[in-house]
Amino acid sequence: MITYKSKYINFVFILLVFIFLLNIIGFYLYNDSLKYLLQFLISGFVMFAILKKYRWVKTVVKIWAFILITGGGLIVLSQILYLLANANEKMSIPYVLFGGVQLICGVIIFLYCDDSINVET
Repeated sequence: MITYKSKYINFVFILLVFIFLLNIIGFYLYNDSLKYLLQFLISGFVMFAILKKYRWVKTVVKIWAFILITGGGLIVLSQILYLLANANEKMSIPYVLFGGVQLICGVIIFLYCDDSINVET
């Protein structure tokens, strides 16, 4: 039996739906980009695992959070390196904000995953 704490899982699910919709929009705007399709499939898989309450849902959510942390951290790091290299024309404040939000959301999801998803065997 799998139980969720409602506030945490609502946050994760709302974030997943938001990412899911952004990936659909991105895929239709940029038809040749497969990165949106990959993100679409990953977020759809995580939503499916949460809704069906599979016993490995905690592992799936942690892997997804790790992907968010890694992606957000690399975005922020790349923008910091552009700043240090005086390549101000390549810097993008919205991109930094997106990476920061992605990093913070990934850390929150990863840290509260153990406390909020209980898997009873």
